[in-house]
Amino acid sequence: MTSSRPGDPESTTAAAPARTTTRILVAEDEHELASLVRALLEDLGYEATLVEDGQAALDAIAQERPSLLITDLAMPRMSGEELIAQLQQTEHRDLPIIVLSARPDAATRIAPFPGVRLLMKPFDIDEFEALVMRSLPPAL
Repeated sequence: MTSSRPGDPESTTAAAPARTTTRILVAEDEHELASLVRALLEDLGYEATLVEDGQAALDAIAQERPSLLITDLAMPRMSGEELIAQLQQTEHRDLPIIVLSARPDAATRIAPFPGVRLLMKPFDIDEFEALVMRSLPPAL
């Protein structure tokens, strides 16, 4: 029987199994809200990447597909609506999406996109966290 001590090479290889980090992409141009959303997601143990518009979100998704996209509708360069429409035409059409919006017509705007979930701003933190957890694909 071999004893392992902290710092021994053997003890570091016998660590807990590697856990994959759940990446969530947040497309939001309001910096304070984006920072709040990142903090909430990180408190839940997720890795959050922030971008300021739909085009930056498309670019980020092309680099590394997230587990979930959270997007605003009204953003510069490319709106959340345009972002979702473009994703529907790609291999990412099944990417879970949550729309955060203060627009009174938000439900009508996302209606053409089945499966996209809506949370109106301002939102309840517990409701946000529950929606994120329901929207993520089941762990393997």
